[in-house]
Amino acid sequence: MPKTVTLIAGLVVVSAVAYQFKEDIEKETRTIQHLQALASSNDTDEKNNSLDTISQFSLANSQHYVKQRLIPSVKASWNEQVTKATHAMIDNDLPTQASRLWNKHVLGHSDKQ
Repeated sequence: MPKTVTLIAGLVVVSAVAYQFKEDIEKETRTIQHLQALASSNDTDEKNNSLDTISQFSLANSQHYVKQRLIPSVKASWNEQVTKATHAMIDNDLPTQASRLWNKHVLGHSDKQ
């Protein structure tokens, strides 16, 4: 049963990513077509203003994405990994294991004393 749930969840995630990728491509295609239409027009002032507006909008979107989504996501992932590593070290009782290995391999004592 867990394998089935994992496969279904994987398919849902892949479908969502593919759909978002398709939407992004369509949006970029529309933007490029708009820019080409502006480039073919004779009005350079309108073209320059439109290019400036599009580039400022794109830059603002990028900054918003980095501040609101990317940095918190990376920070949360980093914190989660550090927390997992810390708990693993605490749960494994590393000082006791290190002293057992030292006694067994360096001093030649057996584990049972």
